[in-house]
Amino acid sequence: MNSQQQALVEAWSADRGRQTEIWLQGRENWQKARMIFRHPGFLFGYAAIVKRSGNHHPH
Repeated sequence: MNSQQQALVEAWSADRGRQTEIWLQGRENWQKARMIFRHPGFLFGYAAIVKRSGNHHPH
């Protein structure tokens, strides 16, 4: 980027303030949750937690 483009990006980023940081944190949390849910043992572990909690509804 040339200096004018860089200044434009910096001004845009500064105008966003904390919103960009909040968005990035939310994105990171979403990615972590996605990795957990994709793990092969997730459903087995989740089923065990629900069963232990007594909140399951047998069919």
